[in-house]
Amino acid sequence: MRRTALLALVAAVTGLVTAAPADAAPATTVQGRVTDVDVDYAPGATGPEHRHVLRVGASTVDLASAGLGDVPGGTHVAVSVAGARSSTEALQALATGGSSATVTDAYTSAMTVPGVHSTIIVPVKWGSGTNPRSATSWRTVVDKAWGFWSSETGGLVTEGSVTVKRTVTVTDPGDCSTDPTSQALSLARVNPSTTSAHVVVVFPTMPGGLDSTCVDGWLGLGEVGGNVLWLADSLTGSPSATTGSETYAAKVLGHELGHNLGLGHANAYSCGTLPLAAAASCTEQPYQDYSQIMGYGFGTLAPPQAQLLGALPSAAVTDVTGPGTWTLAGVDTGTGLRALRLTIPLDGANASVYLDAETPTSVRSEQTAAPAGYPGWTGLVARVVDGDETRLLDLTPTGPTGAAGTPALGAGGSWAVPGTSLTVNVTSADATGATVQVTSTSAAPAWAAAPVRTDRTTGWANPTQPVSLSWTAPSDATGLVRYEVLADSTVLATLPPGTTSATVTPGAARDGSSVTLAVRAWNAGGLATVATLPLTADSTPPSVPLLAVPPQTIGPLQLSWPAATDAGSGLDHYLLRVDGGAAQSLAGSVTGTMLDLPVGAHTVALAAVDAAGNTSAVATASSTRVTPPPPPVPAPVVVPVPAPVAAAPVPVPTPTPAPVPPTFTGAAVTLRLGPVSPLAIPLSVSGSVAAGSSALCSYTARADGRDLLTAASVPTSVPAAVAPGRRSVAQTVTDCSGRSANSSAHPVVTLTAESTSVWTGIWLPVSRRTALGGRMLASAARGSALAYTFNGTSVGVAGPRGPGNAPFDVYLDGRKVARVDPSRGTGTEVLWAAAVPAGKHVVKVGVGKVGRNTLVRVDGFLTVA
Repeated sequence: MRRTALLALVAAVTGLVTAAPADAAPATTVQGRVTDVDVDYAPGATGPEHRHVLRVGASTVDLASAGLGDVPGGTHVAVSVAGARSSTEALQALATGGSSATVTDAYTSAMTVPGVHSTIIVPVKWGSGTNPRSATSWRTVVDKAWGFWSSETGGLVTEGSVTVKRTVTVTDPGDCSTDPTSQALSLARVNPSTTSAHVVVVFPTMPGGLDSTCVDGWLGLGEVGGNVLWLADSLTGSPSATTGSETYAAKVLGHELGHNLGLGHANAYSCGTLPLAAAASCTEQPYQDYSQIMGYGFGTLAPPQAQLLGALPSAAVTDVTGPGTWTLAGVDTGTGLRALRLTIPLDGANASVYLDAETPTSVRSEQTAAPAGYPGWTGLVARVVDGDETRLLDLTPTGPTGAAGTPALGAGGSWAVPGTSLTVNVTSADATGATVQVTSTSAAPAWAAAPVRTDRTTGWANPTQPVSLSWTAPSDATGLVRYEVLADSTVLATLPPGTTSATVTPGAARDGSSVTLAVRAWNAGGLATVATLPLTADSTPPSVPLLAVPPQTIGPLQLSWPAATDAGSGLDHYLLRVDGGAAQSLAGSVTGTMLDLPVGAHTVALAAVDAAGNTSAVATASSTRVTPPPPPVPAPVVVPVPAPVAAAPVPVPTPTPAPVPPTFTGAAVTLRLGPVSPLAIPLSVSGSVAAGSSALCSYTARADGRDLLTAASVPTSVPAAVAPGRRSVAQTVTDCSGRSANSSAHPVVTLTAESTSVWTGIWLPVSRRTALGGRMLASAARGSALAYTFNGTSVGVAGPRGPGNAPFDVYLDGRKVARVDPSRGTGTEVLWAAAVPAGKHVVKVGVGKVGRNTLVRVDGFLTVA
């Protein structure tokens, strides 16, 4: 801009160019440069801040104090200060606003980006403090910073000489004013106005510390298009000359040098799911472009910033105004087409949006130049340009944001460009770049219905197993060209038109999370619409059903099992196989069935299936059906014929009494010793028949409807294993005449945790996977005891067997009845059991003398009532 034209503009803005009266007071004219300064705050602070300052030689004056109004940044001005008799008085008056100032001349100049850039470091210390970073360390920091800009501009910017001045001492002002900078430049005899070098003033800490006037603290300040910048070294990592702190200090220095080169900040827009055109509803997030040095990153310079510096060839950017397909090279390749530029309405004006292809190596973190591994940044990225600043857009607003966010569109993603009829579709994206198809939203395929599942009717699925679906073709005026089947945003299959079904495997997903299957229809106009089928992931099978069968039977085989459990999609059905044959499906509500099998040995297998199709491990059991014994043939009755006796009377025989039908006596259900589990409590079933009963031919014992034993006579006892709860136990005897007698009982079987007993002495809870309730009580303290009160007819004590288990004493109603030694054997068992008269009793486990490295362990009490 010509000097006279700019002076007229300044006059129009400030109204300060006036004719001086003839009797005007003495005035002094000073010359300086109006500069925009970007203040960069520490991470987590509320910055950044933009300041407008006037730099006169080594001194800096805030424009608000100077009363110079909104003079454009980069303007060289001559300012006449009334009443000032020297330059020093003029600067003091400008700093305090105590005198009128008039702009008498103005012209512009800017930092020349291409070429060699020298650097002057001015270290500062507060009073008697120190600035410990060495000159060697600062040269390393400067080399790293300029090395970045040289690399990102393709050698357009190169590093020149580096001068590290002696450390100067200034007074901490206690706030964030620019006075210490002016003092430091003056003491170091550096005049930024007479040198083309970048002047870096380095404070050991932020001026004033984190006080009330400078709450958040700053990392640095940089003139936009100027050559002065400030750094607070304590906020750029440890000032010791370590690689980490030098790398981070170089990042901060590189950021401020970017301001000197004319670049603003790389921020982000957070609009949620609102269209970008509603910018008033968007939130600007400072520095939140994690790929850019002008934000929080250290990655490849974005195309709009590179173009502003003149480092991006015009052929590397294409303007997009309508449909088409373009292939973008990765932004860090340095060759080929690297950006698409669109125009959108924004805040009542037009704004440019740049689209580029980020790659796994183009995005780097704040404190290291190594790849940061942000997978959500690989793909197509969009930035709005606002003067010398950029704002990253979140193209996937429903996902996470920030450093771990997903601002990029991956393959299969699309973005409706706000305020236009265009849609950007990413057809492919990888480490080399992306292929982008831009379509018009004139008429896309219209779906009449969503796809449906054909393999099952539930909304649950194991995402690692195939899922079958079908759909009805959507209507379309231009003709369908292909379908894509997707799981979330991942394309699983591409199918020709005319296809109306597919089987796909969605891929691993966390149980309970949402998995959306979708069918996307593309037409000849390059437009697409999506129909979705939401599912919920469940890859965990149900629990294994605990199959119980009698080892031998003379009739149909009775199967029973506790219901399997499934915490995800829920139990759906069971699959039953007999002798390896075809599977039979049983409803999930069934917990038993009867099988009429031929005589011989048989194997049954049972598995549970949930609503997502997950199948449990198989439970197997064996049983043999035997031929029932034939009824015994009664011996023939031989009536002896007496020899005739002369004249003797014939005796009358005594009648033979009729056989007495059998009668049950003494039927009982008691606990017995042996292995125990939460679903299998060992019992003993016993009974007898009354004396004088007729000869027996068969005996049967049943528990909960399943046969325990079939025999020709009544055994002493029959073992059984049942789950806790009210059970049904029946015994039947049949005599050889076919007459029967029955005995039935409905005992309540309980398994009670040892923790419910009354403790005395010292007992410690011990967690163990094999324990009945996940844990047991243990003691080695002599005299300790566990007392359990119950009502019933039988009681038992459970615990583990094996080395390390100490003997213990059992007391019943205050009387010692047994000493139990569980040191031999393995597994968890009923270690002691007894039948008691019906009523209330107290059983107690007592700890006696315990050997070395042994403990008395109790894993529960069992009762029958």
